[in-house]
Amino acid sequence: ADTRTVVIEDTPELPLESLQSVGRDVQGLRTGTGHGPEMTPAALRTALRLGDGALVVGEIRGEEASVLYEAMRVGANANAVLGTIHGDGAADVYERVVTDLGVDPSSFAATDLVVTIQAVPTPEGRDRRISRIEEVIYDGPDVRFEPLFETDGTAARPTGRIDQGESRFVHGLSGPDGAYADVRASIAERTEALGTLATDGRTEPGEVAGAYASRIRSNR
Repeated sequence: ADTRTVVIEDTPELPLESLQSVGRDVQGLRTGTGHGPEMTPAALRTALRLGDGALVVGEIRGEEASVLYEAMRVGANANAVLGTIHGDGAADVYERVVTDLGVDPSSFAATDLVVTIQAVPTPEGRDRRISRIEEVIYDGPDVRFEPLFETDGTAARPTGRIDQGESRFVHGLSGPDGAYADVRASIAERTEALGTLATDGRTEPGEVAGAYASRIRSNR
């Protein structure tokens, strides 16, 4: 919640006003003369010069891909670099980014996780839910993907890799002075908190952001 977030979208979709209304430092980056943020490599480079913060790029589909993945590769924006792209799972995203958009495999390998969201039928109509979370494993010239969560048709369930201590991503989060078990416990705690919000029907962006802000304040 304390991280400044810069959002670049050519078609605004992310709930910036809802996040701003609960005190999040979120801004859309506008670099041209159009009516909204413009998706260009120049916009990305401008965002990277703003210093530490989270960078979120919506709808990766052109030359901006190379700049985004370069930002991931060099560790720019120390907190997080994220992007959205159409694809059915990590392998499909890899094929599109590397083959279609020309990003070097070693740059793509800087990706930590690929989260896939799919439309599913519900009693209230079609809804979008997480179907898979896969971590990216880079061994020399080879890139492969290991699922951490997979859908059972209704929700994404853990595959066991995290609990069995097999996730390289979680090991990376623990750092040299941390413990894998501590990160695993934090994941479980966040899972429970989000599950409570979902059960209560508090799923709007403003409600989720407000709940997290209250949780952070209570822990200080």
